[in-house]
Amino acid sequence: MTVYGYCRVSTAEQANGGLSLETQQQQITGYAMMKGWQIAEFFIERGASGSVSLADRCEGQRMLSVLQPGGRCHYRKARSRISFRGQCARNA
Repeated sequence: MTVYGYCRVSTAEQANGGLSLETQQQQITGYAMMKGWQIAEFFIERGASGSVSLADRCEGQRMLSVLQPGGRCHYRKARSRISFRGQCARNA
């Protein structure tokens, strides 16, 4: 299974500080390790509002372009995301 990580912060200040993005990457990496998954790539979204759809964000578009039909996305916690090779849909 191919797995991708997606991290996002809402403001430029958060992006410049880097701590939140770094924490998100660590959380995603840890979760993937627990599941025995290798992360193929991280997509880092700096200063993108959560109210903007994933398909309308630069890194979101890039991630969606590599996902294949028939797969799924799994959202881990509010700010940490893991994407499986496949279509992306928020899991409740």
